Amino acid sequence: MKDSVLGGMKAGDRLIALLLNLSDWFAKLGYSSSNFSLCMTREEIGSYLGPKLETVSRAFSRLQKDVLIKINRKNVQLNNISWLKQ
Repeated sequence: MKDSVLGGMKAGDRLIALLLNLSDWFAKLGYSSSNFSLCMTREEIGSYLGPKLETVSRAFSRLQKDVLIKINRKNVQLNNISWLKQ
């Protein structure tokens, strides 16, 4: 991800971009693109993407509430990749 691109995005959009990049990366390695283990904590994601921990947590909660993702501990399931890519 390019810093200049991420800088103009909202926190939720940054999180979606990160999840989609991970999805693509796992797919290229021959693993599932929609179900994978997230190796970063929410705090680490915040440090990487810019927003605070609370903002990252709210973004995850919003995506789960909208049934776009499902999280079980470190496991992430992307339920609607095509919508997330829009």
